[in-house]
Amino acid sequence: MTPADDTILFALHEWRKFEKEITLGLQGNSMLPLIEPGGRVVLKLIDPHGLKSGDLFAFATGEKVSVHRFVKKRQEGKGWWFCEVGDNVAEWSWVPEGKVWGVVQSVQGTGLTLDMHARPWVWVNTIFGLMISFSVTLCEDLERAKSPALWRQGAWILYRTTKKLLRKISKTLLAALARPRSH
Repeated sequence: MTPADDTILFALHEWRKFEKEITLGLQGNSMLPLIEPGGRVVLKLIDPHGLKSGDLFAFATGEKVSVHRFVKKRQEGKGWWFCEVGDNVAEWSWVPEGKVWGVVQSVQGTGLTLDMHARPWVWVNTIFGLMISFSVTLCEDLERAKSPALWRQGAWILYRTTKKLLRKISKTLLAALARPRSH
């Protein structure tokens, strides 16, 4: 998901200086069902090494900022890279440390505000992050090892199945949270 206003990068540079929270409106469907197009997120500047697997985080992508799920990190040479994946996209990518902006504090949309640092989201995001990390690691290890195509295909099937399961869990949890509670 990306902010609706491409000029937001200037504001983010200023925000980093003052360590303030900022609310961004997002467009796109890469984080469905958790974040719908037109949803908003509250971001807090953090040291990228403070991210936990499964956290939602913002990072620069060219002239835009995207919000996806952090999966894991790795060191290459003297630099660190952060693996990101949208909940509703097929593949993952690696973001250099210098392009990581902040962690999502809350998600606002469809009549709900979801605190990403409260239950159930802390647990759900951690489980999501660990499951995706395992799948990504398996896919990348098999690719590097030049394993037989059948093994690589099996790893991709596991990854895609994991992503479908996570989307269903998110959708179910969001539906449960949206229901009025009887007292």
